[in-house]
Amino acid sequence: MFRRPVPLVAGGALVLALLLTPIALPAASPRWSYAGEQGPERWGSLDSDFAACASGHQQSPIDLTAAAPSDLPDPQIAYQASAGRIGDTGHGVQVDLEPGSWLTLDGTPYALLQFHFHSPSEHTINGSSFPAELHFVHRAETGALAVVGVFITVGAENPTVAALLSALPGKVGKEARLAEGVDPAALLPADRRTYRYAGSLTTPPCTERVSWLVMASPIQVSRTQISALARALHGNSRPVQPRQSRPLVLDTSP
Repeated sequence: MFRRPVPLVAGGALVLALLLTPIALPAASPRWSYAGEQGPERWGSLDSDFAACASGHQQSPIDLTAAAPSDLPDPQIAYQASAGRIGDTGHGVQVDLEPGSWLTLDGTPYALLQFHFHSPSEHTINGSSFPAELHFVHRAETGALAVVGVFITVGAENPTVAALLSALPGKVGKEARLAEGVDPAALLPADRRTYRYAGSLTTPPCTERVSWLVMASPIQVSRTQISALARALHGNSRPVQPRQSRPLVLDTSP
């Protein structure tokens, strides 16, 4: 996940301010990038606030291998169609949504704030990546964050992705209103089983204590749509991080 994240503070005010910041931000000289002198291997040394990128012990993404099967309480996903804005932040394609969609995890409600894309996928399964990955970013009243990851593979054309791509402005830092709104639920697989683990933001400052739920089944988009996403995203994926001793669970029920 991306978008100038900041460390959690009392009440999560800084995180909320970040995630609700309008898309149209200057992006000509980002403090970090996905390649070169400001690439992922150097994030931890670019700024003292980014130290967790190098020294953290619960970093994301990870390889989703050897997950322990378990019948966990199912998260309740209550997404609804709403107005939104789409733009290129300089680090990827992001859609900011109006309030109204929720994820309830272990009894705690999290509001859906935005979703964005990475290409290729950041998480892998048994060392293999997918052409793209979608991240739905949620925040609880306490400031806690939960992210739902959805893998994207080649298949049938996806009408929701088609509408997003057609609305995407052609310049970094520009945004556009989605005239027809967007239904986040249309970007979820029918099979809702998830890999779950404790991780971090996948962009600086790599803040930890993020609850990750990565869907075990991908959604399909056409090869043309995959190519369009890849062109727009310019390889905005952080390499897989060490799992350390963290538990990784695969829910056995949808």
